[in-house]
Amino acid sequence: MSMDGRRWQVLAAIMGTAGLINAVDTARRVCDYSARRVGAADAAISLMSSSTVVHVVATVGDHDGVLPDTQFALGEGPCLEAYRGCQVVAVADLEQVDPLRWPGFCAMALEAGIRSVLSIPLQAGGSAIGSLDLTWDSPAALPDDALADLLLAADVATKAILLLQSSPDGQDQLTRLLGEVGRETMVVHQATGFLSSQLDITPEDALARLRAHALANGGSLYQLAREIVAGTVRLEL
Repeated sequence: MSMDGRRWQVLAAIMGTAGLINAVDTARRVCDYSARRVGAADAAISLMSSSTVVHVVATVGDHDGVLPDTQFALGEGPCLEAYRGCQVVAVADLEQVDPLRWPGFCAMALEAGIRSVLSIPLQAGGSAIGSLDLTWDSPAALPDDALADLLLAADVATKAILLLQSSPDGQDQLTRLLGEVGRETMVVHQATGFLSSQLDITPEDALARLRAHALANGGSLYQLAREIVAGTVRLEL
C-alpha cells in the first residue's frame, strides 16, 4: 500500500463515521485507535513546553496516564527521552533495561504492571511538542507496519493540536484544557519557584530537591508541592 493510501486508512479508522469533531476528541480517538491497533493496555497523548513539563491531553486504558505522570514526577523515562531526542523510543521489556537508564521509572512502571513501553514524539517544524505513549502488560515488539500506522496516528494528533493553537477559539480551548489537566503540574512549578527563591538555588536544583524528597519519603510529588506552596512543609538546604 502507498503511504498516501495508508494515511487515509489510518485517518478513517481514527475518525470512524463521526462528522466534524474537535481537536481534543481527535486526540482521544487517536489514543483509542493506537491502543486497539497494537493491543496496548494504555495510550496517552501529552504536550510538553519543556523537557520536564507534561500536560496529559487524553488517555485510554488500564493505567490512565500513569506513564507520563510518573515520568514527570521522576524526571526520566521514555516519553521525556522521545521528546528530548525527537525520536521514537521503544522498549520491548522493561525488565531487560539497563538499570542506569531509568532507575526510578522502571521500578515504578514494573510495580504498576507495565512491562513494555513505546513513546512517539509529536513533531512539528523539526521539533517535538509532546508525545504519544503506549504501554503493555507483557513484553511486546511491534512489526514495522504497526509502527508505521502509529506514526501516522501521532501525526494526526499533532495536526489536531496545532489547529487548536492556530485559531483564537482553539487557543482558548487549549488554555482551558491545559488548565484542567495541568493543574497538578502547575503547583509543582509554583513550589519549584518558591524553593528556588527560598534556598537561593537554581530552579533545576529546586525541582531535583522536590523529586528526591518525595521519593525518599514515599509520597506524592504533587502533594508535597501543594504543602510547600501552602507553607505546611519546609525543605532545608
